[in-house]
Amino acid sequence: MNTVLTWYLKRFLPTRIDRRQTMYVSVLSASIPCTFLNCDYFNNIFVYYDENNIQHTLNIPQGNYNVATLANWFNLNTAFTFTYNPITNHYMIQNNSNQEWKFSQLSTCQELLGLITEGDIESVNGAIESNSAVNFFTIRNIIILCPSLNTNNVNVQQQNNRNCLLSIPVTAGANSILVYQNTQGVRSELDSYNQMNNFQLVLIDQDGDYIDLNGAHWSISLLFQIE
Repeated sequence: MNTVLTWYLKRFLPTRIDRRQTMYVSVLSASIPCTFLNCDYFNNIFVYYDENNIQHTLNIPQGNYNVATLANWFNLNTAFTFTYNPITNHYMIQNNSNQEWKFSQLSTCQELLGLITEGDIESVNGAIESNSAVNFFTIRNIIILCPSLNTNNVNVQQQNNRNCLLSIPVTAGANSILVYQNTQGVRSELDSYNQMNNFQLVLIDQDGDYIDLNGAHWSISLLFQIE
């Protein structure tokens, strides 16, 4: 995955600081390749119930899809016909046998299909239409975490974890490089720190899921200041 970087800083940082001093950390720069997929193991499960209320699970192959290629995969490999409406940005999903069926809330591909639900969705005349816009921009923010540092920066999906170093909006396209430069001198005061001579940096998305860069490497420059 190359999601985690391990740093060894034994020679560069003190094991303790004076209680009258404060330590700060800032991300000077970061370079992250946009080699992640918009359909991965976090959102590639399609679960439905047939007319006999029997559960079926489909695994969408991981990859980068658009509205046409995802519809094409379903049309070729499943018992459903997907039709995309560019005016509403919705799918119409028709059971090929015209039997009634239910889209399960257990499905993880809800965002891709525009079917956002906390309960099962029942078909009408064998068809279900998206209830929200389909969204293939599934990773919108890259969040860099350091579990060893308490920055008091909170990710809303993991509010008990106060170890966020930076959140970067994804503005680069697929297979390009997302570059961050700290031009404003933003830094975070560290409430506490431990294992500073050996710590890890982790990439997650806005939903708190690990980001798989598919073997590509990323880099970051950090600045620690004691005042």
